[in-house]
Amino acid sequence: MGKGGSGEEGARCAVVVELRGLPYAQGPSPAILDPQGRLVWPDPKRVQGVPTEVVDRSGIALFFRPGEFREEAYGRVYRVRALATRPRTPGSRFPELVVVGEEEARLLLGAPPTCQAVFIR
Repeated sequence: MGKGGSGEEGARCAVVVELRGLPYAQGPSPAILDPQGRLVWPDPKRVQGVPTEVVDRSGIALFFRPGEFREEAYGRVYRVRALATRPRTPGSRFPELVVVGEEEARLLLGAPPTCQAVFIR
């Protein structure tokens, strides 16, 4: 789960989501939900009132294939495994929302809001 790094307050951190084997449509505004469908990432308070196009352009997430991501570049890594993916709207064929378990949701809610989201496909 969480991996401690240098312990520096300003150290870069990453929320790493393992998607392996799950269908996923890489969208501009990825989101992570708990099993009840509540948003846990990005922090709703962090993006509240920010226009969608700004969030989309902000580089809120990075996407890698297995083996490409180098976590040593980050001071702290919060690693979770996705349970499922689902579409943002009913009837959509694009599963761009990620669902994690309760324990992983709590871990993400405790992560600093400035962490970079990283999805491993």
